[in-house]
Amino acid sequence: MIRILEQKPAWIEWPLKAILLLLFAVVVCFPRLDLLVVSLKRYANPNALINPESEALIPWIEEFEKERELNWKRPVLAKNVERFVYKKLPYEWDWNLWANADYFPTVEEAVAKGKEDCDGRAIVAASMLEHYGIKATLVSDLIHVWLKTDAGEVMGARKSHATLGKKDASVFAMARQFIRALGFSISIFPLSRELLILGFASWLLLPTGFRWEAAVPFLLLTVIGLMLLREGGQHSRNPDLVKNSIGALVLLGGLLGVFLQRKIGAKSSA
Repeated sequence: MIRILEQKPAWIEWPLKAILLLLFAVVVCFPRLDLLVVSLKRYANPNALINPESEALIPWIEEFEKERELNWKRPVLAKNVERFVYKKLPYEWDWNLWANADYFPTVEEAVAKGKEDCDGRAIVAASMLEHYGIKATLVSDLIHVWLKTDAGEVMGARKSHATLGKKDASVFAMARQFIRALGFSISIFPLSRELLILGFASWLLLPTGFRWEAAVPFLLLTVIGLMLLREGGQHSRNPDLVKNSIGALVLLGGLLGVFLQRKIGAKSSA
């Protein structure tokens, strides 16, 4: 297939290869394509997943009632719901629960799993809060999802970051937020999946009949760059921008070296 693409004009070859890489990355990140379709629908209005009438919540409400004090003010009630949900839903990454990089669950799905990441926990907490008459809305900054309520913000509010879709957020703040989110996502996503995507990208860049001895050093550079990116993005609030920058440059340099193998191959065959 790659040989066929290489026989096409560059304006056909590279867009087709880009599409192949995108499709491959989607399948690697979201192998459960059925859940991806569901997620895309839910992303449009995640607050629609808040369901205070869910039957799955009944045992949780009954358990929470045993420890709830009637004289709790609304902010105290909200904080105790937060604590209760944290206890009932230990944190777990979506790719371990749902196989996909990201998934917005219903209340029923989250309760049934017994574990969830920030979005699932926020959806369940919002449903419990609304059961007690506290209006809750999901808020996101691309890295974390928490709740804004009429009794204060809960579920790990990130006030120091520009929130997604905030009208008064500057372009610079949103760009910085996106870079931070990308670095953090790279640092926590399974390395095996990232290496698959990187390997496929390198394969698309390499010409047929390339020389291993010339390409291997650049392939190693791409892996080193990826590892630096993973190391630099581990702290979502305070990423190591030096490691992120060096990692990105090393990764791009490695990919450029891989791409130039077609030039080296052309000269050696001349």
